[in-house]
Amino acid sequence: VIRNGELIPADGQLMAGEAKIDYSFVSGESDWQWVPLQAAVYAGGRQMGSTIEVLVEKRVSQSYLTSLWNDEAFKKEGKEPLQKMADQMGTFFTYAILGIATLTFGYWVTRDVSIAIQAFTAVLIVACPCAVALGIPFIFGNALRILGKNEFYLKSIEVLEQFHHINAVVLDKTGTLTEKKFTKGSYIGTPLTDQERLLIAQAVVHSHHLISKQIATVIGDVGEVPVSWDQWEEQVGQGIIASIPGREIKIGQWQWVTNQKDKKEGTYVAINGQIWGYFTFASSYRTGIEKVFGYLKKWGAVFLISGDQPKDQNYLTQLFGQSERLRFRKSPQEKLQFIQSLQKEGHQVMMIGDGLNDSGALMQSNIGIVISESDNNFTPASDGILKSGQFSKIPQLLGFARNNRKVVYAAYA
Repeated sequence: VIRNGELIPADGQLMAGEAKIDYSFVSGESDWQWVPLQAAVYAGGRQMGSTIEVLVEKRVSQSYLTSLWNDEAFKKEGKEPLQKMADQMGTFFTYAILGIATLTFGYWVTRDVSIAIQAFTAVLIVACPCAVALGIPFIFGNALRILGKNEFYLKSIEVLEQFHHINAVVLDKTGTLTEKKFTKGSYIGTPLTDQERLLIAQAVVHSHHLISKQIATVIGDVGEVPVSWDQWEEQVGQGIIASIPGREIKIGQWQWVTNQKDKKEGTYVAINGQIWGYFTFASSYRTGIEKVFGYLKKWGAVFLISGDQPKDQNYLTQLFGQSERLRFRKSPQEKLQFIQSLQKEGHQVMMIGDGLNDSGALMQSNIGIVISESDNNFTPASDGILKSGQFSKIPQLLGFARNNRKVVYAAYA
């Protein structure tokens, strides 16, 4: 079952639902493709409509998704720090060895020329850089294996070296700092009939956004009767619009639902253009969040950029240290622009998000990390995926990733 915005994880056949597949991550084509029933769908495509069902026909290891991260389309220009590091250390190593060999030759040449030549040659042979040349791929490759065993999956060994240069961290809020569960959720407004509860539940069931899942929990059990929508669309960072004859339902932010400029907290519901009420939730922050922030602040400035309302601002100000580092009600485009502004100021930026509305910002950042609750909820624009259950281990995992550079230096020494 593939919901709106989720990636198809393996090649298969469309069995049910209306498939509108965005293959831009694979082919670069920006327009989505309509796929008829029984037709083939391919790993790496992203469903852009209501829920579909796909019969998997190939293992993930046999599908295109396996090689997706290594495709040229996803390589970030100018990201060659590992090659530069190897070149710099190789140059130093070469001059050092030639210097030692020359000094050895100079010492022996006044005593015995033949010994001097042999000594000179012996130094070059003993210092053969083959083992040194294998140092970086062996050390970093083994680090990727260890991180993977701890459910932190990096795109390539180049990402490991890039950690050393990061001096600014940008975090999303919903789904990144907060968990999928919530402490309390409620509906406020005109009482909902069973039919209205069914419509709302069937509208949000196709979305895998955290707020949609929270709304479904508040609505509760409405039975298994599906609604066949004539129109269903999720607008990124705004909300959901769905319609059937005689009913149109919009669920999302106040400004989007009402087309008004003023701002109100909550997720609003409008039926046939009339506001019915809104949902409100209390955030449940991830375990160990204070420890994680204490560690990230050692790297440099830490910022929050979120599309949500400014809830829990006092608590977040304590975490981030300054209220000026909190930015709310930001669109995906504004998130991307904020990353660009930091980079223009000379920052090397690591973005940590949930991969839903962060694709542009993750791609633009020097390192993009996705906190993932499920295997097909991420974006190939990221440089790494961290399973949500490992969030509290960020200090240990990032510390290990960053310290591998020291092991490389030790190998050359």
